[in-house]
Amino acid sequence: MKLTVRGVLALLSAAAFPASALETFSAPIRSLNGDKVVCVVQNLSDQTVSVEAVLHDGFGGVANSGDDDVMADRTAYLADSNAEMAGGYCQFSFDGDADEVRGYVQFLGADGGDTRLVFPAAGTRGPPQDGQETYSPPLRNVENKHIGCGAQNLSDETVVISAEILDIDGVVVIADEDPLPAGGAGIIVDTVAASTGAYCHFTFDGSLGKIRTYGMLYESMASVQVQFPASEAEGVGAAAAVTPPLTSADGIVTTCIVQNLGEETVEVGGVLRDLFGVIDSGSVVVAPGHVATLVSTNAATSAAICTFTFDSARDVVRGFIMRYDAGISNTRLLGAALPRTGAAGGVGTTTYSPPLRSHEDVMTCSLVNVTDQNLAVLVEIYNDAGNVVATDHAVAQAGRGQNSATTAATLTRGYCKFTFDGSPDDIRGYANLAASPGLLTRMWVPAAPIGPLTPFPTHTATVTQTPTVTATRSDTPSPTETSTVLPSLTRTTTATPTATITATPPNAPSSTYTSTAPPTSTPTTSVTAPVQPTAIPTFGATDTPGPNATATPTPVGSPGATSTGAATPNETRSPTPVPEPSATPAPCVGDCDGDAHVSIGEIVTLVGTALGNDLDCPAGDRDHDGEITIGELLAAVVNALEGCGAPG
Repeated sequence: MKLTVRGVLALLSAAAFPASALETFSAPIRSLNGDKVVCVVQNLSDQTVSVEAVLHDGFGGVANSGDDDVMADRTAYLADSNAEMAGGYCQFSFDGDADEVRGYVQFLGADGGDTRLVFPAAGTRGPPQDGQETYSPPLRNVENKHIGCGAQNLSDETVVISAEILDIDGVVVIADEDPLPAGGAGIIVDTVAASTGAYCHFTFDGSLGKIRTYGMLYESMASVQVQFPASEAEGVGAAAAVTPPLTSADGIVTTCIVQNLGEETVEVGGVLRDLFGVIDSGSVVVAPGHVATLVSTNAATSAAICTFTFDSARDVVRGFIMRYDAGISNTRLLGAALPRTGAAGGVGTTTYSPPLRSHEDVMTCSLVNVTDQNLAVLVEIYNDAGNVVATDHAVAQAGRGQNSATTAATLTRGYCKFTFDGSPDDIRGYANLAASPGLLTRMWVPAAPIGPLTPFPTHTATVTQTPTVTATRSDTPSPTETSTVLPSLTRTTTATPTATITATPPNAPSSTYTSTAPPTSTPTTSVTAPVQPTAIPTFGATDTPGPNATATPTPVGSPGATSTGAATPNETRSPTPVPEPSATPAPCVGDCDGDAHVSIGEIVTLVGTALGNDLDCPAGDRDHDGEITIGELLAAVVNALEGCGAPG
């Protein structure tokens, strides 16, 4: 059946149902010894929104609650508590769009200082299924602390959850199961056994949106230190994946690690690089269930990232960047590598980070350019009143991470905004808290877009680049660096816009940048002192810096890794060019049956999901949040009318 204009309008009218009260739930946080858990809301819409928050204690009770009319472009604290909670989490209720009105749970110290952990709230949609299995990332525990497998039950009935902890060789260390009551959150199993890469494996019946699982690291009778969500074991679906950026000092180990959750042995290649170039590269063969180190360094780094390459898109393997103190030390920071999503691009794309509390630490915005050409990015830091307190007109170096706008001002709820031309996946932005004067990354959170994007113009241009790299590493703050993009493949892209894009923050002078073609000459970039950034997905990594030991890092995982030597500070590096893999074609939004066409039946299925039915077409869920938004419906309709691969 052919879609008509009237039919499209009818579908869009049905999809644009009136806003109704939404509920979102954050992850649980183990909080003891007077530490504080806070429910925070961020209103990125253009109107005042009434929001109610309930802080649950994880035992089935309520620790606190509150509500407020939150003005546009503002943030607010709604509820908090210093009570002991096995798994305190926030429930938010409001009328509006969950992409624009965002709730978070924040974990602060007993003194109410800087943010230690932050997790976003999300809806609970998702089809129930028997035999669900999830796996946490690997954590390093060599200081006699606890590695725990925690769970949260947001359903309306008791659910039995089984959990086991496996070591780096895939051997079960301990296992247990627990009937978790409705509304409850807590530890299913834990161990103090030493491991350089232990992880949790959960099994349960239910919905992944309502039964949430986590791997965590904590001391006895103390609050959580590191926490990361568990997820299904799936094929990587791409040729490469890139981690968030981390900045480290001498004697702090930065390492790229691999976790194989499949049933076959895999070989994974990778590169550890920072703003100044390639630090190390190599490959490793990883047996099923095993965790292994790919490359690492204990030299100082500025916005270091790990890029992983896989033999097959079917490989059930994960890559991470991890940081720990040299010698006997636990995981301090962890960030997952993510592949390109194929999200639509636009002119003036904006992404926003969650709000962070910065009193003693320095707040900085960092970014990773995962494309093969330099891109202009306007980076701004906002305070909780919606005013811009720091701005940087950055040139994002191709294939690298870097630090950008920075402020040492005291911020109660500060956040980063990134504006650029392209897909929100081209420039991955992060808000970070960093130690001063060491400028070590303490914690980080990723930025995300809101609303539909303005499509690129339809005409195309071919850009060919053959650059070189010349960079000098220096520990002096605010260095001036001369560099060009990494050697890259010739790529065909959409229009090279020349429009002037203006970001006008509320109650603040505007900042303007001009979008031009990526520079082909050697640009001179003023780089802020290393102060840098971490999920889904990578939410929840926090770090307390240890002594700057100079010992060689203890390797994690099996022998089989091959790598070149790591670079040291204060040296000039001329790295061997590492070609970037070709981008994976974008999936066709709305193509439920994978036949490269979107039918009216598939559109109707997506409309039903948007209206509350279970998600039966994962291909329509472009951002993988378990829901179908109007933006995703529009993209599916465009694909139905113009064919898969149409802009938007």
